[in-house]
Amino acid sequence: TPIYTEDDIIGTITLFHDITQRLANQQELVDAKTQLEEANHHLNELARVDALTGIANRREFDQNLSSLWKSSYRKKERLGILMIDIDHFKAYNDQYGHQKGDSCLQKVAQAICQSCMRPDDFVARYGGEEFVVLLPQTAHEDAVYVAQRIQQKIADLAIPHPKSPVNPVLTLSIGVCNMVPHDLTSEQQFIDCADRRLYVAKNSGRNQICDQD
Repeated sequence: TPIYTEDDIIGTITLFHDITQRLANQQELVDAKTQLEEANHHLNELARVDALTGIANRREFDQNLSSLWKSSYRKKERLGILMIDIDHFKAYNDQYGHQKGDSCLQKVAQAICQSCMRPDDFVARYGGEEFVVLLPQTAHEDAVYVAQRIQQKIADLAIPHPKSPVNPVLTLSIGVCNMVPHDLTSEQQFIDCADRRLYVAKNSGRNQICDQD
């Protein structure tokens, strides 16, 4: 503020405020907000990922199925699903223990992911020793081919399973369903179709792929 004597300015009154602390506080708030956003992002990622295998969990599968179902319905495109079960996994756990069992689940999850080669193919752990694969824009015969590739990948691993009455190495049973979503179908019917065919594969001796009721 200027100081006047008649018409002349002879000085000023100047106030200084040290805002160092204020700036520091503002930066702390910014840093805290950034850390909170990163923590929330990490928690969100954890909520979507199966802790043991590192692939998507059941919750993430449900969300992806809903999205892909709506997209396939709108575009009138085929959508495939594979329901996969490790044959006689309880016997494997009983023989080798849960630590080896967990390692086995990780190997199977990795093998399934490696067999699904397109970016849009989606792999999740459905629960226990069950896995599920969603195959958008995939014809029926191509979905069966992916299932065959998964079985071959597991066969190549040759994971010992001497307690299995099916094969001395680990095997998979797979149910395949493929359809174009329409008004008379639902996501649950889609899952039930694959689950029903998985049951047929298991009931027919396991280590099989079933794509028909």
